[in-house]
Amino acid sequence: MRRLYPATLSLLAVLQVNLLAQLPVVQGNLSSTGRDRLSILQVFPDSLPQVSLIFRAENQNGEALFGLKPSALTVEEDQQPCKIIDFRPLSEGMPLLVNMVLDQSTSMYFDVLELNRLKIRPQDVKVDSNGQFIFPKRYTPPLIQARNAIQHFIEKLNLGKDKLGYIGFSKEVKLRIPPTQNKEKLIQSLANLEAAASTAFYDALMVALQNYESDYGMKVIIALTDGNDNSSVFTFDDVVDLSKEKEIPIYIIGLGEVNADSLNLLALKTDGQFFYAPTANMLDSTYQIIQNRINAFYELIYESRNLTASDTLRSIYLGFMTADSTLLYDEATLRLHPKLRQRLIEISEQRRQTKNRNNALALLGFISVAAVGAGLVFFTFRPKKQKHVDGIMLLPNPADTSTIAKLKRKVKSGKWQVISQHGHNMFEEENTTSELQLNVGSWPTGTYVITFTSPKGEIQQTNLLVQH
Repeated sequence: MRRLYPATLSLLAVLQVNLLAQLPVVQGNLSSTGRDRLSILQVFPDSLPQVSLIFRAENQNGEALFGLKPSALTVEEDQQPCKIIDFRPLSEGMPLLVNMVLDQSTSMYFDVLELNRLKIRPQDVKVDSNGQFIFPKRYTPPLIQARNAIQHFIEKLNLGKDKLGYIGFSKEVKLRIPPTQNKEKLIQSLANLEAAASTAFYDALMVALQNYESDYGMKVIIALTDGNDNSSVFTFDDVVDLSKEKEIPIYIIGLGEVNADSLNLLALKTDGQFFYAPTANMLDSTYQIIQNRINAFYELIYESRNLTASDTLRSIYLGFMTADSTLLYDEATLRLHPKLRQRLIEISEQRRQTKNRNNALALLGFISVAAVGAGLVFFTFRPKKQKHVDGIMLLPNPADTSTIAKLKRKVKSGKWQVISQHGHNMFEEENTTSELQLNVGSWPTGTYVITFTSPKGEIQQTNLLVQH
């Protein structure tokens, strides 16, 4: 005679009640809640004065907005307009670091709606000598469907750039794998899934939020649960606070009879999204929707105009004008740690020296011209004839959106550089031709010094006025 464990008997009793009650099948498609919004998810200031923002733009249905263009974006730091240096979908650049959180409580064996649909009775569910359930072949438990969905997610992940980690939990965290590119390790861990006992959802999320090494990249958590938390040490607020501190959004999938309001609130407070799947048959499509939305994140890099190391807290404003002239925006705080403050001090000193050197060259040129005009320069020898560049033309000047800088004499190589009136390096490029197009639409109004330096050290300068 088979021995039935207390937990097994209890779950079979619950299953029998649910089946006999003949619960109505939930109609409708997968749903996600939200509104039109733009959300700054993470701020990376490690390359100051260049700052990287990871953000998400979505419509009122929670669907990603594709095809964003830099011309429709505005970035301000402490209410000062900033130049956008680079802008692209996250999938083209920064690594994606995903932690999967999977509920392995015993209830993940039972999909009541599916059991009803297949007309599987409680007495049809057998238990082996180890206390494991044996289901009819036509039924696939939610835990197995979740495993298959995550494996599909892994298959579509770019493991040459991205990483995936895994947290399994029931009454406590059972398995923890930090984000890795080792596909075999991930697949093997999923193959050994077993369910047991209660649900410590918040504890698992706290572990997931700390399951990252110091890797550079966009960090995201995707969590699946089919019940309410009933055994965690940590709380709802603990998860929200740590998520905001680490700037890690949490995407949550609620399966079956869950407290959708609570899970939705948790997702919103952590800059994530909530998805409800009434039956396990929808898990694969749910994970694919989330994967598509994560791949639609954007990375924007702007140049900070503030090199003052004492300004350790700075407000960032990011705005986007949609096609129907709706303004979406979000704000974030940039915090400078001691290493970044020291970096700003070094950059300020370098730019001060560059500015002084440029001023000295300009003064030397002025003195030379004045001396020639007064007839005070005498040559006691004939210098070797050298090739020289005879000035820079700008069309147009002043400029609003773009201008073309062209040398009056063609050269094969050299270095172009543009410095703002505040000493900021706006553009620098070597080994270019004698003609250069500058897109200045995102540059603040003001005067800029354009310099061309030949391989022999000959310098040509002119001023550009940007007016908007």
